[in-house]
Amino acid sequence: MANKYVISDNLRKNKMIADYIYHFMPLHRSGREKEDLEHVKSAILHAEYFFGSPLDFNDPFDCKPNFRTKIKDSVNRKTLQNQLQENLERAGIFCLAEELYNTLMWSHYANSHKGIALQFSTEQIRMGIDGMGIMDKVTYHNELPTINPWEADKLKQMMGIIFRKSKRWTFENEVRIVLLEVISRTLKLPKMPVRNIYFGCKIDANDESELIQVCQGRTKSIYRLQMSSTQYAYKRKPVKVCGVA
Repeated sequence: MANKYVISDNLRKNKMIADYIYHFMPLHRSGREKEDLEHVKSAILHAEYFFGSPLDFNDPFDCKPNFRTKIKDSVNRKTLQNQLQENLERAGIFCLAEELYNTLMWSHYANSHKGIALQFSTEQIRMGIDGMGIMDKVTYHNELPTINPWEADKLKQMMGIIFRKSKRWTFENEVRIVLLEVISRTLKLPKMPVRNIYFGCKIDANDESELIQVCQGRTKSIYRLQMSSTQYAYKRKPVKVCGVA
């Protein structure tokens, strides 16, 4: 992976992020069954993670700024739009969440509770991406971020776009890892291993059995989420304690 950017300290904000954060993954989306399962195995076995393009996110407003304010020259606006497009095309983003017991996250990103969540140590992530990228919390607003053509620090301005979303997504409590220039979307980060694994409450028994074998000696613990019989809540049940302490 090439990265010509130097990540300055003033961009490493690292607001009070939870000690452990979670990446939700599906196992069997229609037409992508093999791909989904292989991505999960690669993450567990090889610390290989998919850094998506911000241009492909499911929210059409995500990473889209307001170009209208204070930019009267249509040529300059077009130049700024092209520059931002090029920068976003080179970037890779890995999305996580601070809350594990979040019904909407399991429903949206772990194919209706049939998938899994990978737990990571925030401190290990910081060490794993040191000098390569930026980890920070997403902030939620009603207005699009405004591009200022006279802003000297273009990198800071780009981060203000990437780490900002509509208030409609507040429930995600999202944390993003941003690499500013990636050659391959799938990156191996051995200093950022999966810590624990959580199975959704509706995971298929065959998937569960296969992943337990995959996880042997690779993670600290495996849990399955169970639904409460009296509340809109979950509890975790240990499935298998692997050989790594």
